Amino acid sequence: MAISTGINHIALLTTDIDAFLAFYSEVFDASIMSDQTEQGVRHASVELGAGAVLHAFHIEGNAHATGRPEMFDRGHLDHFGVNMPDVDTLREVRQRLIDRGASDGTITDFGILRSVSFQDPDGFAGEVALWCDAPPRNYDERTLSSTL
Repeated sequence: MAISTGINHIALLTTDIDAFLAFYSEVFDASIMSDQTEQGVRHASVELGAGAVLHAFHIEGNAHATGRPEMFDRGHLDHFGVNMPDVDTLREVRQRLIDRGASDGTITDFGILRSVSFQDPDGFAGEVALWCDAPPRNYDERTLSSTL
């Protein structure tokens, strides 16, 4: 068994910290833990649940603050997944993402995991994901659906 208790935080760059905070607080009911400016850099922490935090930094003119669209061509951190506690919550967050135009709502079933991909206001890729009691499927065995 691992000695850690999971992810503490993921640090990201953003082009618009207000849009970033609004997106994550409205879609995930996330709480804003901090929002401050130090030495000309504004940064904020958003708690997604169970202690998992996104720590966003807005550095004016930073060339790396906009996400890249192609999977595995996004740099060192490609995407992150936000764990959902149950299928009803996955459905609710999926609909919120669709309503904001952040996702087409496609559900990918990997057997062991079901996920819905999204893009945040900076174009950074994420997934909402639910662990399932099923054997894992290879990538080419996955199924795509519009219903859970």
